[in-house]
Amino acid sequence: MRNTIGTTGLVLTFVVIFVLGGCAAQQDVDVLISRISPAQSTMLEQRARIDVRIRNFSERPISASGMTLELDVNGRRFARGVSNAKFSVPGLGEATTSVVVGISVFDVVRQLLGLEGRETFDYVLRGKVFGAGTTLNSRFTRRGEFTREQLATLGGQPPP
Repeated sequence: MRNTIGTTGLVLTFVVIFVLGGCAAQQDVDVLISRISPAQSTMLEQRARIDVRIRNFSERPISASGMTLELDVNGRRFARGVSNAKFSVPGLGEATTSVVVGISVFDVVRQLLGLEGRETFDYVLRGKVFGAGTTLNSRFTRRGEFTREQLATLGGQPPP
């Protein structure tokens, strides 16, 4: 009985150390939208290319094999996409990449119905950067607000 408790305690100790060690090694990334541009679309699906800037707040460089991206606007899903483009971010540095996202026509209509009279738009950007090799996956979430003028600038149009 004593041996079983000792072995169980030892195994639990290793599990806790392993899990906590994994949490400590998690990459700290921040992802910002830098530009949104239209991509080839169909009648039922709009597509856009979202250029993002990835900031690495760790001293360790990130080698990524791709990323996922979800964008909610005003509390509703707006766009989702994936990219398998490889990129790297130096330690305490930043890099840019792009993700093509799909936007359902129904989601666009729902958003348009809620835009009337609004000057600002709340958004949540979330996703995951997939580590290549020994780099760990890093999840991210960014919340913010756009004004109509900022949306025009993100889309490559000059401010009014």
